[in-house]
Amino acid sequence: PSTTPVVPLPPTNPTSSPVPVFNPATTPSTVPGAQPVTNPVTSYPPPSGSVPVPVINPPSNTNAPSVQGQSWCVAKAGAPQASLQSALDYACGMGADCSQIEQGGSCFSPVTLQSHVSFAFNSYYQKNPAPTSCDFGGAATLINTNPNSGSCIFP
Repeated sequence: PSTTPVVPLPPTNPTSSPVPVFNPATTPSTVPGAQPVTNPVTSYPPPSGSVPVPVINPPSNTNAPSVQGQSWCVAKAGAPQASLQSALDYACGMGADCSQIEQGGSCFSPVTLQSHVSFAFNSYYQKNPAPTSCDFGGAATLINTNPNSGSCIFP
């Protein structure tokens, strides 16, 4: 006789199927009406404590002068980093050309959230040229001074 204990096997055809369980922390959340981000860009670390957000103002000596009637959409000075990061993800996911702010791109440097967001905001705005396309939850503003800097050319 065998000394191995007999373990009853569960029925192969249970009368009810188990309900799948999802971990809320890993279930993707969606915002009604929002499009999924298909081209996420570098995530910047969230601010710790009351660390001030660095503000990069457009250089006073730009490569190209202002052109009458032309405008560019850039990050608003003093906008919270969390708002800028969310808006950057949105702009890049909604068709902005964010390839130039990725490593190796002509607008990768300086590597600041403010400069990357400004380039993405402007790319989105130039593809959707309406004042309402330069809001990003209050994190953006229109300017009339060309923000080009070095090899980074804003469309």
